[in-house]
Amino acid sequence: MNKSILFTVIIYFLFQFNTLVFADDFMELLSKATNAYKSGNYAAALMYYDKIVEQYPDNAGAHAILGTLYLEQYEDYPRAIESFSNAIKYDSSQAAHYSYRGIARMKAGDIDGAISDLTRTIAINNQKNTPDAFAYCTRALLYSMNSKYELAIKDATEAIKLQPKYPEAFHYRGLSKMSLAHKTLSMQTMDSGIQDLNYAKEQCLQKYDMTEYQNVLESYKKALTAKNVLERELNKSKGK
Repeated sequence: MNKSILFTVIIYFLFQFNTLVFADDFMELLSKATNAYKSGNYAAALMYYDKIVEQYPDNAGAHAILGTLYLEQYEDYPRAIESFSNAIKYDSSQAAHYSYRGIARMKAGDIDGAISDLTRTIAINNQKNTPDAFAYCTRALLYSMNSKYELAIKDATEAIKLQPKYPEAFHYRGLSKMSLAHKTLSMQTMDSGIQDLNYAKEQCLQKYDMTEYQNVLESYKKALTAKNVLERELNKSKGK
């Protein structure tokens, strides 16, 4: 997540504060914390948000912002998980709290826990009639990591329905189809996966997202190699 996207997340959580009920000292801390983040002084921002949490421990927004800083700026996943868990404790209605805790759990290697969190995210969003492609796409990746390829394909397809030009969704669906093709010995599924990866490449170029393009390109090369291996396996099974 780049800085501009992270700041959008920060602003989102700030709207949960309902600052009218707080005293001047809170507003001063909040102003200092926000300015520190905007200037890139993340250590100072962390210090100020820590002080807010100390003084207002039941403030879900402050816990969520701490979690976001730990997750994105410090890669301290246990503390990120703890902070988002506190945010959920005081406000369990926010899908974003579960979504970002799920990402932190994924980074920490807890794939089952991450799937559980993304499932809750999707449920909350759907209850509010605000389905989110990112949540489906992330859970697709998690299912793929757990070798649940059919579920991964289903989620990636849902993400694509919501956001038709979503490179990551096509990427994850393509990889899952490639893995499923080997499992089922299906050349049709393999070709469909390669088609998804090719489309993901095109979308990355249109968006000038060269980082994701390189990721997809590597997957595309692996898919072509996997197709050759599958062809040999199929020919061998036919006695050719």
